[in-house]
Amino acid sequence: MKSNKYFSKKSEKNEYPLTVGQKGLWFLHQLDPLSDRYHMPLTFKFNNQVNVDDLEKILTVFIQRHSMMNSTFHEVDGAPVRRINVPQAVRMTEHDVTDLKHQGLLQKIRKLSGKPFNLENGPLLRAHVLHGFQGGRILLITIHHLIFDGASLKLLCDEMELIYRSFINDSQLQAVEYDYNDFQTWQQQWLQSEDAQLSQGYWLKKLAGELPQLNLPIDYASNKNEIIKGEFLKFSIPKSIVDNFKQLALDTKCSEYLIWLTIYFAFLSRYTSQKDLIVGTPSMGRPEAQFDEFIGYFVNLIPIRCQLHPHENFIDLLHRFKNDIYEALMHADYPLPELISALGDANQRGDQPLFQTSFIWTVTEHLKSESDSQLGLEIYPLLHESGEQNLSLEVITSEEGISCLLKYRTNCFSAASVSRIKQSFLNFIDSISIEPDCEIQELSLVTEDDENFLLHTLNETNMDYPNEWCIHQLFEEQVKKTPDEVAIIFEERSLSYTELNQQANQLAHYLIEQGVKTDSLVGLCLKRSPEMIV
Repeated sequence: MKSNKYFSKKSEKNEYPLTVGQKGLWFLHQLDPLSDRYHMPLTFKFNNQVNVDDLEKILTVFIQRHSMMNSTFHEVDGAPVRRINVPQAVRMTEHDVTDLKHQGLLQKIRKLSGKPFNLENGPLLRAHVLHGFQGGRILLITIHHLIFDGASLKLLCDEMELIYRSFINDSQLQAVEYDYNDFQTWQQQWLQSEDAQLSQGYWLKKLAGELPQLNLPIDYASNKNEIIKGEFLKFSIPKSIVDNFKQLALDTKCSEYLIWLTIYFAFLSRYTSQKDLIVGTPSMGRPEAQFDEFIGYFVNLIPIRCQLHPHENFIDLLHRFKNDIYEALMHADYPLPELISALGDANQRGDQPLFQTSFIWTVTEHLKSESDSQLGLEIYPLLHESGEQNLSLEVITSEEGISCLLKYRTNCFSAASVSRIKQSFLNFIDSISIEPDCEIQELSLVTEDDENFLLHTLNETNMDYPNEWCIHQLFEEQVKKTPDEVAIIFEERSLSYTELNQQANQLAHYLIEQGVKTDSLVGLCLKRSPEMIV
C-alpha cells in the first residue's frame, strides 16, 4: 500500500479545480460538444418486483451520497472548475419497447444515450426505464465520463443494492468518508513529489525520439469540422483459442491480460508491417486504497511502446515484453495530459497525440449480481462507449468466455473494413494459439481457403483468343462491341473504349510522322495516368 502522506479528509467546499485527466476531457468536450464518445451508456436488468418509484429514490440517494454526481463544469477566469450543486431528485423517463426487435432496441438506446450533455447546466446523469422487451424491463443510465469511469460501475451496483436494502430494512446508511475532491488535492501535491519526477523521467525515456504513428489503412480522409462518431463490432473468441491462451499463461507464468496485450501488439505489427508501435491502455488511476470507495473519473491512459525485433516469435516477444509492461504499470499514476505537455509540440497530432489505438482489458465476473441480491441488478451489456482512438480493441472476460469489441471512428473506417480487420485478427490469434513459437511475420492473417481464393481463384484469368491477332486488333474488336463502356478509370477521370481508341490512333499517327516504323524502339517516361495506357 502506498504512503498516505498526501491524503486528507473530506472537504466541504463547493467549487474545485479539475484533476489533470478531467481538464483534458473537458477540453476535448469543448472541441466537440455534440459528440457522444464520452457518454457511458449503462444497461441493467432488475427485479420485476422493484417499481420505477423505488429506482428513482435509489438513484436520488446515490447522487446525494456522491458529490461528483451533482457536479457541473464551468469556466472561471479562463480555467475550468467543478461546481457541486444541491442534489436534485432523479426523474426517470419510461418507454414501451414491446414491439422492438433487438436491432430496434439498440437504435432506441443509442438515440437516448446519445443526446448531448450540457456540462454547465447538468445533470450529467440521465435514467430511463424501457418496458416490454422480451417480457422484461431494462434500466438505462447514461453518465458523462467526466464524473464516472469503468471502475465506478461496480461501486454503482453495490451502492444501489445497499440503498435498496436500507429502504426495506428501514436502516441508516454509513456515510461516505472520502470524496473525489480529495483526489484532486492529492494529485496536485503528488505532482510536486519526487515520485512524480521519477515517473516523468521514466516516460520521457521510453518515448524519446520520433514517435511512431499507426499506419492502418483508413477509408476516409479526416475532416476537422466533422462531428466524431463511433461504432463498435462485437464478436466472440472460440473456446479452443481461449483455452490455448489460458494454458499459455500458465506455462509462461504471465497474466492473461499480458498475453492478450502482447497479442494485440503482434497483430498490429503483422497487419501494418510496423516494428515500432505505441498502444494506449487504461490503468485504474486510484493510487490510494481510500480512493477505491468512491465515484469519479480516475482512469489514466498509459502509452505502452513496443519495438519488435526481426524474426521474433510470439513467445520471445512475450518474455521480453513482460518486464516492460510491469514497469509501465508501476508508473501509471503519471497523468497522460502532463506527459503530452512534457514531450512538447513535436508530437502533437490533434486529439490523438501519442497513440491512435488502445487496448482495454475488462473483467466482468465481479459485476455479476449476487444470489441474495434483493434489487436483482444485473449488467445487461447492449451498448458500449465508442472509444477515443481511431481503432480500439476491448477484450471482455466473463464466466461464459471471452468476447471482443472493435471500437472505431466511422469517419475513418467503414463497417466492411472493420469486419475484415476482425476476421484477420481471428485468423491471426488462431495461428498463434497453434504455433506460438512461429515467427510473427510468418503467422497468417487469412485462412488457407481464403489464401487459395486470393492467390489462385481470383488469378484464374486464362482465356481462349485468336493467337494470330495482335493486341491492338483485339482492342479494336472490343471497341466495336462496347464503344461507350468505360475502359479506364483513374482518380476523377475516365475514358470510354471509343475515346481511348481515338487517342491511341492520334498518338500512332504522330509517331509515324516522326519516322517511327515497325520494330522501332520508343522510350516511355510517364507517371501513372491514363496517358500511360494510351
